[in-house]
Amino acid sequence: MNTSLSLENVADAVRKAFRAWFSVSGKEENSLGFLQIAKRKLSSLPSDSQATNLRLTANSILEEALTELENQEGTESDVEPDKFLSPAKLMRETYLAKKDALQIALAYGYSRDHIFRLRGEAINKIAEILLEKENQTRAEIIGELEKALPPKTYRKLFGVEQAKQQVLAQLLPASSTQIITITGIGGIGKTALAQEVCQAILPEFAFERVVWLRVDRKTHLGKATSPEVSFDEWVLRLAEKLLPEQDHLYQRVNRIRAHLNQRPHLIVFDDLETEAEIRTAIIEIQQLDVRSKFLITSRAHTDASNVFAYPMRELSHGETLAFIRYLVEATQPSLPFTQKDAEAIYEIIGGNPLAIRMVVDLARDLPLKVILEDIPQGKIKETEKIYTHIYKKTWEELQDEARAVLMLMPMTARAGTTYHHLAEISQLPVSQLAQAIQELRRRSLLEVTHEGDGEIRYSIHRLTENFIRKEILQQPHDAS
Repeated sequence: MNTSLSLENVADAVRKAFRAWFSVSGKEENSLGFLQIAKRKLSSLPSDSQATNLRLTANSILEEALTELENQEGTESDVEPDKFLSPAKLMRETYLAKKDALQIALAYGYSRDHIFRLRGEAINKIAEILLEKENQTRAEIIGELEKALPPKTYRKLFGVEQAKQQVLAQLLPASSTQIITITGIGGIGKTALAQEVCQAILPEFAFERVVWLRVDRKTHLGKATSPEVSFDEWVLRLAEKLLPEQDHLYQRVNRIRAHLNQRPHLIVFDDLETEAEIRTAIIEIQQLDVRSKFLITSRAHTDASNVFAYPMRELSHGETLAFIRYLVEATQPSLPFTQKDAEAIYEIIGGNPLAIRMVVDLARDLPLKVILEDIPQGKIKETEKIYTHIYKKTWEELQDEARAVLMLMPMTARAGTTYHHLAEISQLPVSQLAQAIQELRRRSLLEVTHEGDGEIRYSIHRLTENFIRKEILQQPHDAS
């Protein structure tokens, strides 16, 4: 995909738009309709006459460009104003006054060839003006869309390029797929892949907005909510983002349907947990029957029809070794890690990124042999046991203050909590809380993200939460 604009392409569009100055054809190629500066103007106009709006918008953009070109040009002091033919004036004479090249040449004392050449230069100058505005507008739009994405908790991903391209292809307008799922075991990188895909789709301008949703699932009297209730919560959260003025759920559903039909959106449901939950979500989305697209991450696989399901795989042998080298060099360059050590990790752990990262972090304080001993081999089918073993080893190495903070994290929102909130609920002195945060972060137990407004938020992975609840707090396991 190449969404960048060339000066040649814009110049060709400018030429066509000038030629169609008095035409109301409704053709986008004659009205600069593919430009974001045009789409912005169109969005402020009533939608009752699209063809007229396109023409008005194109003429407005061209008029502004002509005015800017005139401001750049000035006049030649030794030439009478009526006899001075600037590029902007030539464009007005040619397309707005409908004069042919010969008429203009005779009026100003030039040859037809000179008029043709001057007109080509004028079109290129106008294209340069529009291209600069378009690039600036695109950067602004992408910046606004990026604010909807959760902050990244990683610096570099391994082994996802093929997956990224496959999922991205389904999000493009050329694909009729409406629902895309990314599935896989915990810690495999589903959310990270979804973030990469969303970031990559932004320059395509295929969606007016991106809405990223993660819903806290609170239980009532120890009982999990039903899939239907869970999806209602997703709808409520979506409505809060898109239609905050609506009061009732049924009103919001109807308005959301109309809204998502009129304006294509990309809606991300991150971390649906159970098969029942993802099945309910797919049924409800298909019943909405809208132009927008939905990207779902889940540990539960689906074989529903008319859904593009991408099952994430573990890192390959080569990708795992490259990932381990990167982690050691980036975070612990003094660690005496050998190729043999990396091979040992892959042999026991497999290619699960989160498990690998935790082992490398733990290797700073424990011999690798001690970390890996007693871990059941078998990789994917024993993933939960592997994580439990690694978490227990890590827990044993934590300072008391770090343990205290970690035990509080399941009580905070999934979207994360602030430093001030942690200080309030932990009652730890500033220095001890700072040390606890640093230790938890170093051991990959605490995710730290920087919001767009500069605020720092702290959260934990679902696997970490499950370990704390089940093994430390002795609460019912959050099944998934």
